[in-house]
Amino acid sequence: MRQSGEQNCWGCTFLRSSLSIGRMISSLRSERCTASPHMLLVLSSPLFVPHRVQIAELALQRRLPTMFIFRSYVEAGGLLSYGIDRVPMFRVAGDYVGKILKGVKPTDLPVVQPIRFQLALNLKTASAIGLELPTSILLRADEVIE
Repeated sequence: MRQSGEQNCWGCTFLRSSLSIGRMISSLRSERCTASPHMLLVLSSPLFVPHRVQIAELALQRRLPTMFIFRSYVEAGGLLSYGIDRVPMFRVAGDYVGKILKGVKPTDLPVVQPIRFQLALNLKTASAIGLELPTSILLRADEVIE
């Protein structure tokens, strides 16, 4: 991991890890890690999906709150996720494939933006890291795993 060196407007300093899943996992495992992060934000990458349980377990061992964009990470033990509801997007993709197969030019199809986002929380993980989630967050969640 490397430090960006600049603080943002909230006074946070960000540590960036290259897209190497191996390096990120070994950094989480390392007791000699020079950085002492306060949370772990995992951005979208197909490289991380097969390792989601391992990432969640290692973050839990380090007592790091975690945030992801896909609910499957929360089901694997991550703290929370906020991202698009993928089911409607898959339906739109299927509709587009059908239209293209019927002869519609892809350039004639509009770009569709997601309109529904999901917040998923894992209360078991919150409890394990000693974090009490506010009621306002719990009420806004689309899914709460206990």
